Amino acid sequence: MTDYFSETYAHARARFLAMANERGAQVESISAQTKVAVEPEPFTDVALIGPRDASRSLVVVSGTHGPEGLTGSACQQALLDELGDADLPEGVSVLLVHAINAWGVAKGLRCTEEGMDLNRNYADFDAGLPLLESANAEYDAMHAFLHRLAGEVPADAFVADGPSLLVKTCGEDAVNTLFQGQYRHADGVGFGGFVRSAARRRFEHAVTRYLPASEKVAVVDLHTGLGPHGTGLKLSAVEADSKQAARAKRWYGDDVILINDPASNLPYRVFGATSVGVARALPNAQIVGLTLEYGTFEVDGLVRCILAEFLIRHRREGLDDEIEEKLKRDIDAFFYPTDDDWRRRVIAQALTVFSQALAGLG
Repeated sequence: MTDYFSETYAHARARFLAMANERGAQVESISAQTKVAVEPEPFTDVALIGPRDASRSLVVVSGTHGPEGLTGSACQQALLDELGDADLPEGVSVLLVHAINAWGVAKGLRCTEEGMDLNRNYADFDAGLPLLESANAEYDAMHAFLHRLAGEVPADAFVADGPSLLVKTCGEDAVNTLFQGQYRHADGVGFGGFVRSAARRRFEHAVTRYLPASEKVAVVDLHTGLGPHGTGLKLSAVEADSKQAARAKRWYGDDVILINDPASNLPYRVFGATSVGVARALPNAQIVGLTLEYGTFEVDGLVRCILAEFLIRHRREGLDDEIEEKLKRDIDAFFYPTDDDWRRRVIAQALTVFSQALAGLG
C-alpha cells in the first residue's frame, strides 16, 4: 500500500496520469501556471471513469491544501487500482480531481496562488459577503497581533512560540479562531477570499463539464493534519439536524463529525468547504459531502505550520532563503508523514470510505 506514495509533485502527477490513462479514463489537464512561473508547471488533472451522463457520481478531490495533496494523490491512485478493469454499476461515474490547488501542491503551501484558503473559498460571494465579513470577528485582534509580533521577533521564535503566545494573548479559543477562516484580511491567516479563486473556477469547470446529469453526488475531499496520528477523521460541514447529516452518518457511520455543530469537537463554522462548492455548481443534485482528514502530529504543530506560511506569504521581508526553505521543509514534514504504518493506514481507510460512498450511491 505504501507504493502509491510519491515524494514529489511531479512524480505523483506522472503516476496518477499513467494509471488514469491505463484505466481508460477521460483525462483533461488544466494549467495552474501563474505570471510568476512555477517549476514544474502545475496542473489540475481531471479523470472521469464512466459515462458523462451518469445520474450518480463519486467525486474524489486531492490537493485542496497544497502539501496535503501528495497523500490525496496516493489515495486516488489506490482507488484507480481498486477499480482496475471492473465495470462500475450502470449509471455511476467516478470523477477524480487531482491537485485542485495545483500551485499550492507544487509550491508546498496550503494557500492558492492568490493567497486564499480554497476550503473557505466556495462561499456565496454574490449574496453572502456581508455575512462572511461579519463571521469570525475575533480574528481581527489576532490579525493585528500576528503582524505586530512578526515585526518584533525572529522568524524561528515567531513560529516556535506562536501557539502559546496566541493562547496567552488572544484567549483559550485562539486555535479555533485561527482555524475557522475569515473574509476580511487578504494578508491574514485562513483568508477565504473576496471572489472565486482560480482553483475554484477549475473545480467548477470539472464538475459541470463531467457531471452534467448527476442527481446524486458523493464528494470525498482528502486532507491531512488534524486528529490522532494515522486516523482518518470523517468531517461534514452540513447542518446538524439536516437530511444531509443523517445521510452522511448512514453512509459512513456515526463517527462522522459535524463541524458546524456547536456540540462537536470542532466548534467553528465553515462557510466555503469543497462539498458546498459541488452543491453550488450542481444546484439540482443531492450532495453527500465528506472531508477525510488524516491526523499527523500534535495540534501545536499544525498551528506552527500555519504561522510559518503566514511569514512566507505576508512577511517575506524578514526571511532569508535558508530560513524560508527550512519553514517549507517543516510544513512538508508535518502534513506528509513518511512512516510506512501511517501510509498503510491512510490507504486502508480511504478505500473503505470510497467503498461506502459507492455503496451509498448504489
